[in-house]
Amino acid sequence: MTAVFQDTAKKRDHDDFIQWKSDNPDGYIINDLGNGTGMLHRSDCRHINGPHQTVEEGKSMTVRRKLCSLDRDDLNSNATDQKGNKLSIECCESCKP
Repeated sequence: MTAVFQDTAKKRDHDDFIQWKSDNPDGYIINDLGNGTGMLHRSDCRHINGPHQTVEEGKSMTVRRKLCSLDRDDLNSNATDQKGNKLSIECCESCKP
């Protein structure tokens, strides 16, 4: 099953996303880059972890849409943008998912 996190005008998903990562350290995350591509990361990747973005600082890790799953193949096969178009997936060079 794929969980989707993205901030809206009414709701910030940052804290829910952080909780999902904490609950699923072996999971996979696609960062929807908004140009028809997505970057696939491991849940513990340094590019999507750390203190560099916090709600307290007025920042959120879910400004860009995040698609999350424990099943990499399921995540890749269901990765679509907000309009339902298939995302072209690239793998992070740091965490090599």
